[in-house]
Amino acid sequence: MRDSSREVSIIDLEIKVGCVPLIFVFILASMMPMQPMSIKKRRFYFYTLLVVFFLIIPIIILYTSGYRVKGFHLVETGGIYIYSPEANSIIYLDNNEEHETSVFQKDYFVQNLTPGTYSVLIAKDGFWPWIKEVSVEERVVSEAIAFLIPKDP
Repeated sequence: MRDSSREVSIIDLEIKVGCVPLIFVFILASMMPMQPMSIKKRRFYFYTLLVVFFLIIPIIILYTSGYRVKGFHLVETGGIYIYSPEANSIIYLDNNEEHETSVFQKDYFVQNLTPGTYSVLIAKDGFWPWIKEVSVEERVVSEAIAFLIPKDP
């Protein structure tokens, strides 16, 4: 003969854990019969999602190809990949401080730059500053790898 005071049902266990509402939702959803959608509703969802798809896909393709909207025009952009061999060096782009490197991240990627020539300066205390003019072209990532020389050898 079993002692009924020691029996614990799954529902009692779930109540103690606090997951009852979620379990009941799954149980009720599995027990309720689903009604098929009407043909009008199916067609509405299909054509709406088809229009959304064909509106979104060109935007995604243009964005991933490097195009950006400036005003009412599409502009092709490029980028610069900058690497500094020393941690805690400061990266400037056209005399504007952009980034300070760390021990684990000694590189920096600048994107969405319009085509042209940019001045890259990397400076760190105890090292001579490194400067380079980098040209940026449409849909191309230019590379700038710094070579920092210590002031006191």
